[in-house]
Amino acid sequence: GDRTWSRATALGPGLASNDNNWTPYGKPAAGESVFFNAVSTMNCNLDAAGVTLSSMNINAGYAGQIVMSTDVVLLGNFVKNDGGFGIGSNNLILSGDFINYAGGLSVGVGGKIVFAGSTSQKFDGGMVTFEVKSTSEVVNAANPSTSVNGSVFITSGTLKGGTEIIVRENWTQTGGQFIAGVSTVAFK
Repeated sequence: GDRTWSRATALGPGLASNDNNWTPYGKPAAGESVFFNAVSTMNCNLDAAGVTLSSMNINAGYAGQIVMSTDVVLLGNFVKNDGGFGIGSNNLILSGDFINYAGGLSVGVGGKIVFAGSTSQKFDGGMVTFEVKSTSEVVNAANPSTSVNGSVFITSGTLKGGTEIIVRENWTQTGGQFIAGVSTVAFK
C-alpha cells in the first residue's frame, strides 16, 4: 500500500510514527511507499526505526522539511522534487535510484547515503557523503556534474562516473571499483 503525509497543525509534533499523520490512517508499514505533497506541507520527523519502505516520493508542492532521526531503508527509489530533506547523522540506505531534482538536502556528521542494491543504481542531483557497498553498481547520471559535499566511500560494488564528480572532502576506496569512463573527478 501507499501512505501520504497528511499532518494537520493540531495533530501532534510531526512524528512519522504517529498514525494520525498519514492517509490512509496508520504509520507506514514494511514494504509501503510514502508520499509527501501539497496535501500537507507540515514538517515530518522520520522516527520509526526498523521499517523498510518500498520507496519515498517528495512531490512538487511539498514545502515542509523532512528530517531523519533513525536510519531509513528503501527497497526502491528516493525521488525529491520539493521541500527539504535532512539525513542528520543517520544512513539513508537504498536499493533503487537517488534523484534530487529540487529542494534542500543536508547530511550531518557521520550521515551517509548508502547505495546497497544488487543492480545498477543512479544518482542525480547534489550529493553529500555517500557509500557504495554490497554488489551495487551506482551510475552517475547527472549532467553536467555531480557535487559531493562530503566524502565518497567505495567499499565494494561499482561506481561508474558520468561527466564530472566534484568531491569536497575525501575519496576512500577499500574495495569494489570505480570506472571513470569519460568522467573526471575534481577535488575542490
